[in-house]
Amino acid sequence: MDTEAAILDIKKTTKSRVQEVDFNNLPFGKVYSDHMMYCDYVDGEWQQPKIRPYGPMEFDPSTKVFHYGQAVFEGMKAFKDDNDKVWLFRPERNFERINNSSKRLAIPEFPKEYFFERI
Repeated sequence: MDTEAAILDIKKTTKSRVQEVDFNNLPFGKVYSDHMMYCDYVDGEWQQPKIRPYGPMEFDPSTKVFHYGQAVFEGMKAFKDDNDKVWLFRPERNFERINNSSKRLAIPEFPKEYFFERI
């Protein structure tokens, strides 16, 4: 797939939880965004990434991760400064880590354009 021509596939949440977030107290692994991004790899090619409301994910029982334990995940931490501007914590390092993990597991590396365009 040509990442330059990729169209964003976004479904926004119907109710944001951002007003419930205490930005002065963000414990790691306890507060999640309203949305999540995922991307399938089919027939040797990354498919169009999708952004969906945060929630449970549905998997086919034959999904390889259940049989061979082959998966990687990378979370991204964000915060607001005193001027309410949102900052991401080391996104380049997150991108490097997910692809280093992919290399170790012989999973195809994720395209940089997909990673940063969806953030």
